[in-house]
Amino acid sequence: MRAPRSVHTYLVGLIVGVLLPLLGFGGFVVMRAAEHEQAVTATLARNRTRLATAAIEDELGALRGRLFLLAGTLSLQTSDLNEFHARAKEAFDPMTVVLNNAAGQEIVNTSRPFGEPLPDNPDVATLRYVAASRQSRVADLSRDPITHRPAVTINVPVMRDSQLVYVLSLDILSTLPRILGALDLPEGWIAAIFDREGTIIARSRDPDRYVGQRAFPAFLAHMQAEDEGWVPGMSREGVPLFTAFAHTRLGDWTVDAGMPRDVLLAPVRQTTWILLLLGGGTVAVAITLAVVIGRRIAAPVVGLVPIAEAVGRGEPISPRLTGLIEANAVARSLHDAGERLRLAALEREGATAALSQSEQMYRTLAEDLARIDEERTALLNRVVVAQENERKRIARELHDSLAQYLTALRLKLDTLGEAGPSRPLVLNELRSLIGELGGAVNRMAWELRPVALDELGLRSAVAHYLEEWAEMARLPVDVEIDLNGHELPPAVEATLFRVLQEATTNVLRHAEATRVGVILEIRGDQVRLIVEDNGKGFPADAGKLPFVATRRFGLFGMRERLALVHGTLDVESGPEHGTTLFISIPLGRAVRETGHDAP
Repeated sequence: MRAPRSVHTYLVGLIVGVLLPLLGFGGFVVMRAAEHEQAVTATLARNRTRLATAAIEDELGALRGRLFLLAGTLSLQTSDLNEFHARAKEAFDPMTVVLNNAAGQEIVNTSRPFGEPLPDNPDVATLRYVAASRQSRVADLSRDPITHRPAVTINVPVMRDSQLVYVLSLDILSTLPRILGALDLPEGWIAAIFDREGTIIARSRDPDRYVGQRAFPAFLAHMQAEDEGWVPGMSREGVPLFTAFAHTRLGDWTVDAGMPRDVLLAPVRQTTWILLLLGGGTVAVAITLAVVIGRRIAAPVVGLVPIAEAVGRGEPISPRLTGLIEANAVARSLHDAGERLRLAALEREGATAALSQSEQMYRTLAEDLARIDEERTALLNRVVVAQENERKRIARELHDSLAQYLTALRLKLDTLGEAGPSRPLVLNELRSLIGELGGAVNRMAWELRPVALDELGLRSAVAHYLEEWAEMARLPVDVEIDLNGHELPPAVEATLFRVLQEATTNVLRHAEATRVGVILEIRGDQVRLIVEDNGKGFPADAGKLPFVATRRFGLFGMRERLALVHGTLDVESGPEHGTTLFISIPLGRAVRETGHDAP
């Protein structure tokens, strides 16, 4: 026979048997949540590199456009380089502008007074490439022959009468730290920019120490083989990192953002400790409660033993409350049975006395005794049946009560904040962690919006931008803005502003226009932007061909940006008939799907 076990043992076993699967499932869910958070963090690093890449491309494109504009003014001059020196220094200060002849000799350098003897440009290969191809080029890292400091230049040809006369260079190295600083990297992260050869040209930490050094061979192999990636590695300071990288189209640079490995693995470690603490605490509380409940159940059941023994001896007993409804019912049944047994014994004694008086009465008494004995047997049977029924009832009540209690335990485990003194602290820590990440994204999302929009609003930002652009381009601009007092979603505002910037840059770069018109208006559920110039235009079909075929990167970029808010771009143009861009964005769909987040 199996050894008997107490109520405590069965309760503890039952609770632990139910609790362990729940804890296992809870641990699985928590670990998956930690892995998801880890994946979100990795995605954040990739997005930061993409954003940095886009910012660098925008900055390079804008600087190249301004440099082409300066080159255009030089193309119209004949020999007044002193005036050019002043104009270049005013336009790009504190960046250095260098004018080189085709042989590589520096003629004008804005870091030195005009007329001072200048050395040869050390980056002869880039100058020869620009001179031969008549195209602009972003150079790799080199050394300024005057200051002997690192330099990265944008180089554009200066043409006069279809002949190359100069190569104009702009040192842009000083702008790169500002772009990296705008990423607002979390503490411990490291961002860097590499040129085509894998040489560091900008770094968010200790740039003076590491600019000019080559990337580690393993990381360099990934950069040269992949467009973008997420790889483990080591920082220059010896800190293990996970690094996301992406390439720019202009200059073929590589931008990376490295996250400390401890930061990436922190959610899993923290989740493991939380799971161990919660699991151990839950099991301890469950076992303690099982022991307490088992004692409260076993004590009343054991208290029925002396009552049953008194009934068996025929002694008078008084009803006693045990603290358990089912045990109280059994005690009352035993009391009633004992009273009946005592009365039956009194009757039996009376019958025995009567037998001594009369033989005839003996038979009657014998019959009475037989009847009484049968009744006593039936009564004992009823007592046994009653005991078994009550035990079954107690078993059912224990099962139902325990099931309800376990259900309450499961609900409290789900709510975490109501089951024990340590759980509200854990819940607050989880809420705090979720709040901090939301705040970092939200902060990053807002920081990614154009600053002019946040400070001035779309109407004022557009007007202010066109006023400055007209002054810089020396072109009259007709502006008409009618937003009917509406506030557009931030995504739409940012897109319109960026597209307008690209459109005006294209006018300055390609159109050779003498006048520009801009209309910004709301018509029905759409906002429209029209940019028109009277320049030289281009064949109408060219605006519809793939950008690779036509080399019209600006139109392609505008269409990509508009696609994010379901906008469209139509182009009307013809040789010597100017160009008109029609931009349309549906407001209702943009508000519904973008959630007011700037792209």
